[in-house]
Amino acid sequence: MLRLNDDEHPNEYVVFITAVKDAQERFAKDYLNRIAAMAFPIMKNNGFGITSLDEVTYNSQFWGRNWNRGECVELVLRDSRGNWLPFEFVMDVFLHELCHIWRGPHDKTFYNHLSHLRQELTELYAKSYKGPGKYMTWDSFSLANVVAGLRTVAHRGVTLTSSTPSGIDLCGGSLQRKRNKRSATGSRVGRKKNAKTGQKLGSNLDERKNMLQSTSKPQARSNRGREARLVAAVKRSGPHIENPTEAPPAAKQKTLNNFIVID
Repeated sequence: MLRLNDDEHPNEYVVFITAVKDAQERFAKDYLNRIAAMAFPIMKNNGFGITSLDEVTYNSQFWGRNWNRGECVELVLRDSRGNWLPFEFVMDVFLHELCHIWRGPHDKTFYNHLSHLRQELTELYAKSYKGPGKYMTWDSFSLANVVAGLRTVAHRGVTLTSSTPSGIDLCGGSLQRKRNKRSATGSRVGRKKNAKTGQKLGSNLDERKNMLQSTSKPQARSNRGREARLVAAVKRSGPHIENPTEAPPAAKQKTLNNFIVID
């Protein structure tokens, strides 16, 4: 994939990286970049790819979620007080969500896959790996001391405090976004309520020919509207009637027998 900012992008298997837009956005974006950089060899080795890696605000339900098997992975980076979560914890959550690209339910197969990913990560830690290119070290990582050393530090006048995760579910699950199912345009085939609709065209070929050649064919949508259109059709095809609302019942019935009526 060709990128204009290859030196800046931490992971070619992650297309977009987005942080919550607030006063700490630049720190959160840097944090996500470091997470993606650390995961680069693991994603490459296992054929993982995600469209969007996004930060989400703190909630009492989960620390991470995976939408549509990698379309979007969401991570919580800060606790309820705005303190930063430890890097190794967030990294483990990310591996968990990546594993959902393989497997949806939290079953034995899922955790077997996850254990392999964790082993790969442990080996990277042992080699002091931090990421490709400019991410090879944490020299320019403003949150390095906070998320790694679990200390409170000041960076450019901003106090950065770490946090130890509380008892919240690690994962919000592997989710699918619901999409509206639309039927074919102009088609109502297959609906139950239409099972008994429609009548055969009548045997009076001359009258049927006149009706079908009309520029305005009745399309009934309500009883009242249908009756009005049928009376108008009778007026066009038969003898002139002074008051179309008083058309003889026989004429109406005859017209019904010569049109397919669809509610």
